[in-house]
Amino acid sequence: IFIHVTGQATRCSSDTSGTDIVRVRPTPNTNFDIVNDYACPGTAMQFTNQTDTANVYSWDFGDPASGASNYSSSPNPTHIYAATGDYQVTLSASYASPDTTCTSSKTITVHVAAPVVQIIPQSAACIADTVGFIPVINSVPGLAAIGSYTWYIDNVPYLSGAAPVPAFSHVFSQQGVYTIKLMVATVNGCSATVYDTIKRSEEHTSELQSRVDISYAV
Repeated sequence: IFIHVTGQATRCSSDTSGTDIVRVRPTPNTNFDIVNDYACPGTAMQFTNQTDTANVYSWDFGDPASGASNYSSSPNPTHIYAATGDYQVTLSASYASPDTTCTSSKTITVHVAAPVVQIIPQSAACIADTVGFIPVINSVPGLAAIGSYTWYIDNVPYLSGAAPVPAFSHVFSQQGVYTIKLMVATVNGCSATVYDTIKRSEEHTSELQSRVDISYAV
């Protein structure tokens, strides 16, 4: 740095010079990817950090219901989402040095999904009649294809195999309350289960009641 000073009254002048160091630090190019987008609820979603020049990381998984687990300082963290939905994940990456810190951020929407399953039962029947149950599998964009299924009566497997899922029928020979369960699983192991209850009365008729009771498992 060079400075020239001139005095107006005395018309004296002098020259002085000095040096200083200005340090310019890099701002990270923040970027990351999701290994298993459209993960099943309860599955660890893996994040791959692709940021350059950063040495400090701050993640916000957009899932405040998870408490302290909603945040991470790991370069390549995982996070488990308990419920289906779309979540905004933000990575703030910084280059921190003793004299300054440079930060940039990126936000990506991630998806947590599971099969959506329904059972449409036959409205009524008598004892010794065949009662049919029709599966309804609603498509979820981005979710892996259905790979297998199992039909249960009172938790006893009766019919299983590879997709597509067929209708199921059974003859109930005695009065009572029976639980019909259908479990489907995607090709990557995400499963969903739906239940229906059938009640055989003393009048030898059936009363079918749907239960909204869907569970997810890996």
